[in-house]
Amino acid sequence: MISPSVSSVVRRRGLCALALLSASAVASAASLAENPALLKQRVAALFAGRYASSSCYEQPNQDGRPAAAGDLRITPDGQVVVGPERAALFDPAGELGFTLDLKARQFYLDISAGDRMARLASTDDSFRQASIEIGRGSGNVTQGRSCGDLDVRGARIVAQPESAAALFAELYDTGGRTVKGRCHAGRRSGGKDSEASFKVSGTALVLNGRTLPWQAPGGALSMVSLGSHVADQQVNGSVEWLNGANFQVERSIGPGAPFVSFAFAEAGTEWACNPAP
Repeated sequence: MISPSVSSVVRRRGLCALALLSASAVASAASLAENPALLKQRVAALFAGRYASSSCYEQPNQDGRPAAAGDLRITPDGQVVVGPERAALFDPAGELGFTLDLKARQFYLDISAGDRMARLASTDDSFRQASIEIGRGSGNVTQGRSCGDLDVRGARIVAQPESAAALFAELYDTGGRTVKGRCHAGRRSGGKDSEASFKVSGTALVLNGRTLPWQAPGGALSMVSLGSHVADQQVNGSVEWLNGANFQVERSIGPGAPFVSFAFAEAGTEWACNPAP
Protein backbone atom coordinates (compact mmCIF):
# COMPACT_ATOMS: atom_id res chain seq x y z
CA MET A 1 0.00 0.00 0.00
CA ILE A 2 1.00 3.53 -0.56
CA SER A 3 0.60 5.19 2.81
CA PRO A 4 -0.14 8.89 2.38
CA SER A 5 1.77 10.73 5.09
CA VAL A 6 -0.11 13.32 7.09
CA SER A 7 3.13 15.24 7.59
CA SER A 8 4.08 15.20 3.88
CA VAL A 9 1.22 17.41 2.74
CA VAL A 10 0.58 21.10 3.20
CA ARG A 11 -2.57 23.07 3.60
CA ARG A 12 -4.62 25.64 1.70
CA ARG A 13 -5.97 28.95 3.01
CA GLY A 14 -9.21 30.27 1.76
CA LEU A 15 -10.70 26.85 1.13
CA CYS A 16 -13.95 27.32 -0.69
CA ALA A 17 -17.00 25.96 1.06
CA LEU A 18 -17.10 22.20 0.69
CA ALA A 19 -20.30 21.05 -0.91
CA LEU A 20 -22.04 18.53 1.29
CA LEU A 21 -22.93 15.21 -0.24
CA SER A 22 -26.51 14.87 -1.29
CA ALA A 23 -28.77 12.38 0.46
CA SER A 24 -28.55 10.08 -2.54
CA ALA A 25 -24.75 10.17 -2.46
CA VAL A 26 -24.72 9.26 1.21
CA ALA A 27 -27.13 6.42 0.57
CA SER A 28 -24.84 5.01 -2.11
CA ALA A 29 -21.65 5.36 -0.06
CA ALA A 30 -21.38 1.69 0.78
CA SER A 31 -21.78 0.76 -2.87
CA LEU A 32 -18.78 2.94 -3.84
CA ALA A 33 -16.42 0.91 -1.64
CA GLU A 34 -18.01 -2.28 -2.95
CA ASN A 35 -17.79 -1.24 -6.60
CA PRO A 36 -14.17 -1.05 -7.87
CA ALA A 37 -15.23 0.04 -11.36
CA LEU A 38 -17.22 2.98 -10.02
CA LEU A 39 -14.40 3.98 -7.69
CA LYS A 40 -11.93 4.01 -10.59
CA GLN A 41 -14.27 6.25 -12.57
CA ARG A 42 -14.55 8.66 -9.66
CA VAL A 43 -10.78 8.88 -9.18
CA ALA A 44 -10.07 9.30 -12.90
CA ALA A 45 -12.72 12.04 -13.10
CA LEU A 46 -10.67 14.18 -10.70
CA PHE A 47 -7.86 14.45 -13.26
CA ALA A 48 -9.44 13.76 -16.67
CA GLY A 49 -8.82 16.36 -19.37
CA ARG A 50 -6.41 17.63 -22.00
CA TYR A 51 -3.72 20.03 -20.86
CA ALA A 52 -1.48 21.86 -23.34
CA SER A 53 2.23 22.52 -22.87
CA SER A 54 4.72 24.62 -24.83
CA SER A 55 7.73 22.88 -23.30
CA CYS A 56 7.85 19.12 -23.84
CA TYR A 57 11.07 17.14 -24.11
CA GLU A 58 12.19 13.62 -24.88
CA GLN A 59 14.19 11.94 -22.14
CA PRO A 60 17.12 11.58 -22.30
CA ASN A 61 17.86 14.78 -24.18
CA GLN A 62 21.58 14.36 -24.65
CA ASP A 63 21.61 16.42 -27.87
CA GLY A 64 20.02 19.40 -26.19
CA ARG A 65 17.02 19.47 -28.48
CA PRO A 66 14.76 22.50 -27.89
CA ALA A 67 11.39 22.22 -26.25
CA ALA A 68 8.39 21.41 -28.43
CA ALA A 69 4.66 21.91 -27.99
CA GLY A 70 2.71 18.93 -26.70
CA ASP A 71 -0.01 17.97 -24.30
CA LEU A 72 -1.02 15.70 -21.46
CA ARG A 73 -4.23 13.70 -21.83
CA ILE A 74 -5.89 11.88 -18.97
CA THR A 75 -8.89 9.90 -20.15
CA PRO A 76 -12.08 9.13 -18.21
CA ASP A 77 -10.95 5.50 -17.93
CA GLY A 78 -7.62 6.48 -16.36
CA GLN A 79 -5.14 6.44 -19.25
CA VAL A 80 -2.32 8.99 -18.92
CA VAL A 81 -0.88 9.91 -22.33
CA VAL A 82 1.98 12.19 -23.42
CA GLY A 83 2.95 11.67 -27.06
CA PRO A 84 3.79 7.98 -27.49
CA GLU A 85 4.12 7.40 -23.75
CA ARG A 86 1.27 5.85 -21.79
CA ALA A 87 0.56 4.86 -18.21
CA ALA A 88 -2.57 3.60 -16.49
CA LEU A 89 -3.91 4.89 -13.20
CA PHE A 90 -5.21 1.43 -12.35
CA ASP A 91 -2.62 -0.97 -13.75
CA PRO A 92 -3.32 -4.31 -12.00
CA ALA A 93 0.37 -4.59 -11.13
CA GLY A 94 0.79 -0.94 -10.23
CA GLU A 95 0.50 1.60 -7.46
CA LEU A 96 -1.11 5.02 -7.44
CA GLY A 97 -1.41 7.85 -5.00
CA PHE A 98 -2.55 11.43 -5.02
CA THR A 99 -2.54 14.31 -2.57
CA LEU A 100 -4.57 17.49 -2.80
CA ASP A 101 -2.86 20.14 -0.72
CA LEU A 102 -5.66 22.58 -0.04
CA LYS A 103 -3.86 25.26 1.94
CA ALA A 104 -0.87 25.66 -0.38
CA ARG A 105 -3.03 25.03 -3.49
CA GLN A 106 -0.95 22.15 -4.81
CA PHE A 107 -1.55 18.59 -5.91
CA TYR A 108 0.51 15.51 -6.73
CA LEU A 109 -0.34 12.36 -8.65
CA ASP A 110 2.08 9.41 -8.77
CA ILE A 111 1.60 6.11 -10.57
CA SER A 112 4.02 3.24 -11.18
CA ALA A 113 4.04 -0.31 -12.53
CA GLY A 114 7.26 -2.25 -12.85
CA ASP A 115 9.88 0.04 -14.36
CA ARG A 116 7.31 2.48 -15.71
CA MET A 117 6.10 5.56 -13.90
CA ALA A 118 4.32 8.87 -14.28
CA ARG A 119 4.33 11.86 -11.97
CA LEU A 120 2.09 14.90 -12.31
CA ALA A 121 2.78 17.77 -9.95
CA SER A 122 1.36 21.26 -9.57
CA THR A 123 3.44 23.18 -7.04
CA ASP A 124 2.52 26.79 -7.81
CA ASP A 125 -0.71 28.17 -6.47
CA SER A 126 -1.89 29.38 -9.89
CA PHE A 127 -2.17 25.81 -11.26
CA ARG A 128 -0.70 27.13 -14.54
CA GLN A 129 2.78 25.62 -14.26
CA ALA A 130 2.22 21.94 -13.56
CA SER A 131 4.67 19.34 -14.85
CA ILE A 132 4.47 15.72 -15.98
CA GLU A 133 7.15 13.10 -16.48
CA ILE A 134 6.23 9.71 -17.90
CA GLY A 135 8.17 6.68 -19.12
CA ARG A 136 10.76 4.32 -17.70
CA GLY A 137 12.67 5.00 -14.56
CA SER A 138 12.79 4.68 -10.80
CA GLY A 139 12.27 7.85 -8.84
CA ASN A 140 12.72 9.93 -12.00
CA VAL A 141 12.03 9.18 -15.66
CA THR A 142 15.22 8.37 -17.55
CA GLN A 143 13.58 7.33 -20.83
CA GLY A 144 10.32 8.90 -21.92
CA ARG A 145 8.74 12.36 -22.02
CA SER A 146 8.47 15.38 -19.78
CA CYS A 147 6.34 18.51 -20.14
CA GLY A 148 6.18 21.70 -18.12
CA ASP A 149 3.98 24.79 -17.94
CA LEU A 150 0.78 22.74 -17.98
CA ASP A 151 -2.34 24.75 -17.20
CA VAL A 152 -4.42 22.33 -15.11
CA ARG A 153 -7.03 24.77 -13.86
CA GLY A 154 -9.67 22.82 -15.76
CA ALA A 155 -9.03 19.60 -13.83
CA ARG A 156 -11.90 18.79 -11.52
CA ILE A 157 -9.58 18.37 -8.55
CA VAL A 158 -8.59 22.03 -9.05
CA ALA A 159 -11.85 23.57 -10.28
CA GLN A 160 -13.94 21.72 -7.68
CA PRO A 161 -11.59 20.86 -4.80
CA GLU A 162 -14.58 19.83 -2.70
CA SER A 163 -14.90 16.80 -4.99
CA ALA A 164 -11.82 15.16 -3.44
CA ALA A 165 -13.23 15.55 0.07
CA ALA A 166 -16.60 14.25 -1.10
CA LEU A 167 -14.89 11.20 -2.63
CA PHE A 168 -13.08 10.48 0.64
CA ALA A 169 -16.29 10.79 2.65
CA GLU A 170 -18.23 8.58 0.28
CA LEU A 171 -15.49 5.95 0.05
CA TYR A 172 -15.10 5.58 3.82
CA ASP A 173 -18.71 6.22 4.83
CA THR A 174 -19.55 3.81 7.66
CA GLY A 175 -23.26 3.71 6.86
CA GLY A 176 -24.31 5.26 10.15
CA ARG A 177 -22.41 2.79 12.34
CA THR A 178 -19.46 3.51 14.61
CA VAL A 179 -16.31 1.48 13.96
CA LYS A 180 -14.43 0.56 17.13
CA GLY A 181 -10.90 -0.72 17.44
CA ARG A 182 -7.96 -1.54 19.67
CA CYS A 183 -5.03 0.84 19.33
CA HIS A 184 -1.34 0.79 20.19
CA ALA A 185 1.10 3.67 20.60
CA GLY A 186 4.76 3.33 19.65
CA ARG A 187 7.75 3.15 21.95
CA ARG A 188 8.14 6.92 22.00
CA SER A 189 4.74 7.12 23.65
CA GLY A 190 5.42 4.32 26.09
CA GLY A 191 3.87 1.50 24.08
CA LYS A 192 0.43 2.18 25.50
CA ASP A 193 -2.79 0.46 24.46
CA SER A 194 -6.16 2.11 24.17
CA GLU A 195 -9.52 1.90 22.45
CA ALA A 196 -10.81 4.26 19.77
CA SER A 197 -13.76 4.71 17.48
CA PHE A 198 -14.73 6.57 14.33
CA LYS A 199 -17.73 7.22 12.14
CA VAL A 200 -17.62 8.75 8.66
CA SER A 201 -20.57 10.43 6.96
CA GLY A 202 -21.12 12.97 4.22
CA THR A 203 -20.86 15.83 6.71
CA ALA A 204 -18.11 14.88 9.14
CA LEU A 205 -15.71 12.43 10.72
CA VAL A 206 -16.55 11.66 14.34
CA LEU A 207 -13.32 10.48 15.96
CA ASN A 208 -13.50 9.35 19.58
CA GLY A 209 -16.64 11.42 20.00
CA ARG A 210 -15.11 14.56 18.51
CA THR A 211 -16.87 15.86 15.41
CA LEU A 212 -14.56 17.04 12.63
CA PRO A 213 -16.69 18.51 9.83
CA TRP A 214 -15.55 18.47 6.23
CA GLN A 215 -16.79 22.08 6.17
CA ALA A 216 -16.45 24.46 9.12
CA PRO A 217 -15.27 28.07 9.64
CA GLY A 218 -11.70 27.94 10.93
CA GLY A 219 -11.65 24.15 10.95
CA ALA A 220 -11.86 23.16 7.32
CA LEU A 221 -9.83 20.43 5.66
CA SER A 222 -6.27 21.21 4.64
CA MET A 223 -5.38 17.92 2.92
CA VAL A 224 -6.94 14.93 1.21
CA SER A 225 -4.87 11.96 0.07
CA LEU A 226 -5.61 8.51 -1.34
CA GLY A 227 -3.27 5.69 -2.31
CA SER A 228 -3.43 2.06 -3.34
CA HIS A 229 -1.40 -0.91 -4.44
CA VAL A 230 -4.02 -1.94 -6.96
CA ALA A 231 -3.56 -5.70 -6.62
CA ASP A 232 -4.26 -5.51 -2.88
CA GLN A 233 -7.79 -4.23 -3.50
CA GLN A 234 -7.38 -1.83 -0.62
CA VAL A 235 -7.33 1.96 -0.50
CA ASN A 236 -5.50 4.00 2.12
CA GLY A 237 -6.89 7.48 2.75
CA SER A 238 -5.64 10.37 4.82
CA VAL A 239 -7.16 13.70 5.79
CA GLU A 240 -5.92 16.64 7.84
CA TRP A 241 -7.71 19.72 9.12
CA LEU A 242 -6.43 23.28 9.50
CA ASN A 243 -6.72 22.83 13.27
CA GLY A 244 -4.16 19.99 13.14
CA ALA A 245 -6.52 17.05 13.54
CA ASN A 246 -5.70 14.11 11.29
CA PHE A 247 -6.97 10.66 10.40
CA GLN A 248 -5.74 7.77 8.26
CA VAL A 249 -7.81 4.77 7.27
CA GLU A 250 -7.47 1.68 5.10
CA ARG A 251 -10.42 -0.15 3.59
CA SER A 252 -10.80 -3.17 1.34
CA ILE A 253 -12.57 -2.64 -1.96
CA GLY A 254 -15.15 -5.18 -3.05
CA PRO A 255 -17.85 -7.29 -1.38
CA GLY A 256 -18.41 -6.20 2.21
CA ALA A 257 -15.67 -3.54 1.98
CA PRO A 258 -14.31 -4.17 5.52
CA PHE A 259 -12.06 -1.65 7.22
CA VAL A 260 -8.48 -2.89 7.60
CA SER A 261 -6.87 -0.31 9.88
CA PHE A 262 -7.03 3.28 11.04
CA ALA A 263 -4.66 5.71 12.72
CA PHE A 264 -4.59 9.21 14.17
CA ALA A 265 -2.54 11.52 16.35
CA GLU A 266 -4.04 12.87 19.54
CA ALA A 267 -2.39 14.98 22.24
CA GLY A 268 1.03 14.28 20.77
CA THR A 269 0.54 10.50 20.67
CA GLU A 270 0.29 8.57 17.41
CA TRP A 271 -2.14 5.66 17.56
CA ALA A 272 -2.32 2.71 15.15
CA CYS A 273 -5.56 0.77 15.39
CA ASN A 274 -7.11 -2.51 14.30
CA PRO A 275 -10.89 -2.45 13.85
CA ALA A 276 -12.88 -4.91 15.92
CA PRO A 277 -14.51 -7.75 13.93
